Amino acid sequence: MLICMGTEDPFAPVERRAAFEEDMRAGGVDWRMNFYGRAEHSFTHPRAGDAGQLPGIKYHQPPTNGPGEPCSTCSTRCSPEPGRSTGPGRPRGPP
Repeated sequence: MLICMGTEDPFAPVERRAAFEEDMRAGGVDWRMNFYGRAEHSFTHPRAGDAGQLPGIKYHQPPTNGPGEPCSTCSTRCSPEPGRSTGPGRPRGPP
């Protein structure tokens, strides 16, 4: 499982990230978390932060994550499945 996180995401503070890590370890899940500095929630979606959105939701111009690995890798791998929650709350594991 690949998780892409903005370091300024108000919906996933450090305490929640730590709880997520504990859950993944306890479940024996193979996972990886990539962090993107100064990025907020929904940072891979160009329309994030349009009028009417909640504070803390904002598009972040895609930087590169390393040689040849653009941030868009996260938007294709980490976009939620239809019907899955992406709002505040403890991150959910596989259905």
